[in-house]
Amino acid sequence: VYQNRFIYGDDEAMILRNVYLRDWRHLPRLVSAQNLEGSGLSCRFYRPLQMLLYFLIVQIFGVVPAPFQALNIGLHATASVLAFFLLRRWAKSDFFCAALAALWSLHPMHVEAVANINGTADPLWLACGLAAFYFHLRERFAAAAALMFLAFLSKEAAVSLPALFLAHEWILGKRHWRPHRPYWAALLAYLALHHAAVDMGKTMNFATLYGQGAHALSR
Repeated sequence: VYQNRFIYGDDEAMILRNVYLRDWRHLPRLVSAQNLEGSGLSCRFYRPLQMLLYFLIVQIFGVVPAPFQALNIGLHATASVLAFFLLRRWAKSDFFCAALAALWSLHPMHVEAVANINGTADPLWLACGLAAFYFHLRERFAAAAALMFLAFLSKEAAVSLPALFLAHEWILGKRHWRPHRPYWAALLAYLALHHAAVDMGKTMNFATLYGQGAHALSR
C-alpha cells in the first residue's frame, strides 16, 4: 500500500484539486457541502467526517500519499481489533476469536477500500459502526449513538445500523425499545444534514440512500 500514489480520477477530484482542503477559511463549507464541491464538481456523496480527516492531514503533512494510506490502514486495523472484542462476547476461545478477526482483516474484499487513498469511507464507517455496537452491548447507549452518528457522517451505508441493532435485540428476544431512541434520533439528524448538503431532487434520492444501507445490512 505504501508504494501507491494518488490515482487519476477520484483522488484527483477529492484531494488534489479540492481547494477546501487548503485553507481553514473553507472548513465550514467543507463539512456542510458535497464531497467534491471544493473541486468545482457535483456528486451525490455527503461524507463530512472523511473530508475533515483529509483536511487535517493536508494541514499537518501536506498533500503526500503516506499519511492518507496510514489513515486507511489504521482504521482497518481498528475495525479488526473491534471485531475481535465483539467476537469474544459469543465465543470462549480467545485464539479462535483472534484467528477469525485476523482472517477477516486479511480478506481480499478489503483491498480496494484500504489500498485506494479515496477509499477511507469504508473502513471509517465500519470502525465507527463496530465501536457503536460494542458500546451498545455494554449498555452505554449515549456513546453508541454518538459513534453511530459519526458512522452516518462517514458513509451512507451506515443508515443500516439502527435496523441492525434492532435486529440483534429481536433475535435475542429482547423488547426494550427505549435505548434505541437515540439511534433513530441520530439518523433523523443525519438525514436533515444530508438533505441540506445534497439536493435530493437532482443528485440524490432516498431510494439510493437506503439502497446502500440495505446492501450493507445484507453484508
